[in-house]
Amino acid sequence: MAPIFQFAAYSIFRSIHDKWLFCLAVSLIALIIAFWPDSLLTLRYDRLALSIGQIWRLLTSHLVHLNWAHCFLNLFGLLLICELLWGALPLRHGIGLFVFSGLVISACLWWLNPELTSYAGLSGVLHGLWSGCALFGLLQASHPYHRSCLPYWIGAFLLIIKLLMEFFYGPSEFTAHLIGGNVISESHLYGALAGANYMLMLRCVRMVPLFRGALQQK
Repeated sequence: MAPIFQFAAYSIFRSIHDKWLFCLAVSLIALIIAFWPDSLLTLRYDRLALSIGQIWRLLTSHLVHLNWAHCFLNLFGLLLICELLWGALPLRHGIGLFVFSGLVISACLWWLNPELTSYAGLSGVLHGLWSGCALFGLLQASHPYHRSCLPYWIGAFLLIIKLLMEFFYGPSEFTAHLIGGNVISESHLYGALAGANYMLMLRCVRMVPLFRGALQQK
């Protein structure tokens, strides 16, 4: 039994280490960018700049912010997600969620919101992490209705409520005033859908060997 307990302890330590390593890395990058002069103009989502080939903006737009309040608000949201919902998510999938959500949001803004000329901020990707971490926790559980899954159910429920409120009532005016710009609530929806799709695709990929094994047995 000792090796089992040792493996369980290592897995818990690994997941705790991973999530704070991820949180620290993203926070440091965002803060360094915030100190960089003209970073907003150089790195934000800019439709005209993208049209002439500045494709780095597809990802960097999610790491640059309108002001310090915008930056710290998003980093606080990242901290909450890492603390409350990360669970046993491996670091590689945390990075995958971040990159996939960022690219999907930028692509959706390009194709579905052609009137939007510029965008900046981490909030859309945070919604991808939010939905992805909650869904990962539920999919990994052997008994999804066990009380240990309660944080993931609560996280998923609160995310749905938030998205519905933004859809029917629009984004928060207080938040818009605080960050000194418009809140692009569409990015929140795109991010949440991207995070959920990432986890569902991961689940499908993991199921393929099982189906192959079942077919070979037949």
